[in-house]
Amino acid sequence: MSARGEARRDRIVDYLRRTEHPSLREIAVDAGFASIDGLKYHLEILHRRGQLTWKPGLSRTIRLTEHRVAGVVDGRAGYWTLAEAHEVRA
Repeated sequence: MSARGEARRDRIVDYLRRTEHPSLREIAVDAGFASIDGLKYHLEILHRRGQLTWKPGLSRTIRLTEHRVAGVVDGRAGYWTLAEAHEVRA
Protein backbone atom coordinates (compact mmCIF):
# COMPACT_ATOMS: atom_id res chain seq x y z
CA MET A 1 0.00 0.00 0.00
CA SER A 2 1.27 3.40 -0.84
CA ALA A 3 1.86 6.05 1.77
CA ARG A 4 -0.31 8.45 -0.24
CA GLY A 5 -3.21 5.98 -0.26
CA GLU A 6 -2.92 5.40 3.49
CA ALA A 7 -2.81 9.16 4.10
CA ARG A 8 -6.00 9.60 2.07
CA ARG A 9 -7.72 6.81 3.98
CA ASP A 10 -6.61 8.43 7.24
CA ARG A 11 -8.23 11.70 6.10
CA ILE A 12 -11.45 9.87 5.26
CA VAL A 13 -11.57 8.21 8.69
CA ASP A 14 -10.76 11.52 10.40
CA TYR A 15 -13.59 13.24 8.54
CA LEU A 16 -16.03 10.47 9.44
CA ARG A 17 -15.10 10.84 13.11
CA ARG A 18 -15.92 14.56 12.97
CA THR A 19 -19.09 14.41 10.86
CA GLU A 20 -22.44 12.66 11.18
CA HIS A 21 -24.13 11.35 8.04
CA PRO A 22 -21.75 12.82 5.43
CA SER A 23 -22.41 12.61 1.70
CA LEU A 24 -19.87 11.15 -0.71
CA ARG A 25 -19.27 14.63 -2.14
CA GLU A 26 -18.56 16.12 1.31
CA ILE A 27 -16.04 13.38 2.09
CA ALA A 28 -14.42 13.72 -1.35
CA VAL A 29 -13.96 17.48 -0.97
CA ASP A 30 -12.51 17.20 2.53
CA ALA A 31 -10.12 14.37 1.61
CA GLY A 32 -8.96 16.10 -1.58
CA PHE A 33 -10.40 13.73 -4.19
CA ALA A 34 -11.06 15.01 -7.70
CA SER A 35 -13.84 12.47 -8.26
CA ILE A 36 -16.30 10.32 -6.36
CA ASP A 37 -14.92 7.20 -8.11
CA GLY A 38 -11.51 7.67 -6.48
CA LEU A 39 -13.20 8.05 -3.10
CA LYS A 40 -15.29 4.90 -3.64
CA TYR A 41 -12.11 2.89 -4.24
CA HIS A 42 -10.75 3.92 -0.83
CA LEU A 43 -14.12 3.41 0.88
CA GLU A 44 -14.17 -0.18 -0.45
CA ILE A 45 -10.72 -0.79 1.07
CA LEU A 46 -11.87 0.59 4.42
CA HIS A 47 -15.03 -1.51 4.19
CA ARG A 48 -13.04 -4.72 3.50
CA ARG A 49 -10.82 -3.91 6.49
CA GLY A 50 -13.91 -3.64 8.67
CA GLN A 51 -13.33 0.02 9.48
CA LEU A 52 -16.65 1.24 8.11
CA THR A 53 -20.07 0.15 6.98
CA TRP A 54 -21.47 1.47 3.75
CA LYS A 55 -24.51 0.75 1.63
CA PRO A 56 -23.55 1.75 -1.92
CA GLY A 57 -26.39 3.41 -3.75
CA LEU A 58 -28.00 4.77 -0.59
CA SER A 59 -27.41 8.33 0.51
CA ARG A 60 -25.43 9.14 3.66
CA THR A 61 -25.00 5.55 4.91
CA ILE A 62 -21.25 5.59 5.62
CA ARG A 63 -20.50 4.86 9.28
CA LEU A 64 -17.30 4.04 11.13
CA THR A 65 -17.23 0.74 12.95
CA GLU A 66 -15.16 0.06 16.04
CA HIS A 67 -11.68 1.44 15.41
CA ARG A 68 -9.20 -1.12 14.05
CA VAL A 69 -5.46 -0.83 13.71
CA ALA A 70 -2.95 -2.70 11.62
CA GLY A 71 -0.59 -4.90 13.55
CA VAL A 72 0.79 -8.31 14.32
CA VAL A 73 -0.73 -10.29 17.18
CA ASP A 74 0.93 -13.61 18.04
CA GLY A 75 2.59 -13.74 14.63
CA ARG A 76 -0.61 -13.04 12.70
CA ALA A 77 -0.79 -9.84 10.68
CA GLY A 78 -4.11 -8.09 10.28
CA TYR A 79 -6.39 -5.28 11.30
CA TRP A 80 -7.40 -5.68 14.92
CA THR A 81 -9.68 -4.10 17.44
CA LEU A 82 -8.42 -4.11 21.01
CA ALA A 83 -10.94 -6.82 21.94
CA GLU A 84 -9.87 -9.05 19.03
CA ALA A 85 -6.22 -8.71 19.96
CA HIS A 86 -7.01 -9.86 23.51
CA GLU A 87 -9.03 -12.83 22.20
CA VAL A 88 -6.16 -13.99 19.99
CA ARG A 89 -3.72 -13.82 22.89
CA ALA A 90 -6.07 -15.69 25.27
